[in-house]
Order: sequence, then structure tokens, then C-alpha cells
Amino acid sequence: MRDKPYIYIVFLLLICAFVGRLLTFFSSNFELIETGSIIESFCLNVAYVAGWVLMLSNGTFIGTIYFKITQGLMSIVIVGALLKIMHYKLYADYLIVFGLVGILIAYSISFHKKPIKKRLDYLKLTWVILLLSSTVLIFLHVLSKDYRLVADIVFWILLLDFCTTKTNLFKKQKSYS
Repeated sequence: MRDKPYIYIVFLLLICAFVGRLLTFFSSNFELIETGSIIESFCLNVAYVAGWVLMLSNGTFIGTIYFKITQGLMSIVIVGALLKIMHYKLYADYLIVFGLVGILIAYSISFHKKPIKKRLDYLKLTWVILLLSSTVLIFLHVLSKDYRLVADIVFWILLLDFCTTKTNLFKKQKSYS
């Protein structure tokens, strides 16, 4: 299976993040604590992006018209971010919120039109709803950044379910005795 090396890379990055956490937790040297924090943050972020790309490349969302709509809405979010950098706050905020809410609606419609829905599909929908709604609410300063943790926890559960399904980790082996 072509995805197994990528799954192992994600797990290796998670182990590195755990080692970074251990460095920050059990060390009394400030430089070692800072190094462990950098290792943990870097490995978690790279594993997050790698897991996201892994699930997106194996999903059916890319082949739909809703993916093209999502690409257009993502370009609106990027233009909004560029306007925010240029300090056009009013237009930037509208564009970013419009793009993120549009992506949420496009993915929800894509999920609704899907004929066969599995547990992984429901987890993906839950993650997308939590991620995009928390991002919009954090962006508008309605919620604090700590609420993003809920979407991250759902993502790691989703990735664990995806990896165990892909690698057949918990399936019983047939015995021929």
C-alpha cells in the first residue's frame, strides 16, 4: 500500500513530539526546555499538515465540483489575508469570514450528497465543522484560542481512525490451524 510510509512518518513525528514534551517536562535547564518546546511544536505542526494531506489525497472530495468551489473560496481567504497584511481591515475581515464559511457550507453539501457514509466521513465532517467554526469565532474574537484544541483532538482521533483503517491494525489474522 502506497500510504503506509506516510503513515509511519506521521507516527515518527508524533514520537518526536512526545520526546520534545518529555524534554520540556523533565528538564531543569532553560535551553533544553526551549529546545524541547521547539521540537514538540515543529513535529506536531508537520504531523498535522502531513496527516491532513494524507487524508485529503485518499478522500473522494478532490474529485467533486465542491473541491473546485473550495479552491476558489480558499483564494478569497488568501486575498483577505493579504488585505489584512496591507491594513485594509474591514474588507479583509469580510473576505476571510466569507471564504471560511463558504468552505464549511461547500464541504457540508458535499458530505450530504455523498451516497455511502462511513464513520471516517462523519469524523471528517465533525472536524471540518469544529475547525472552521472555531477559526471564524477566534478570528472575530468571540472565542479564545484555547477552543481550537477541541478541533485538534477530533483531528487526532480522525487520523488515528484513518491510520488503523488503512493499515488494518486491529483486524484479526486468520489462523490456518
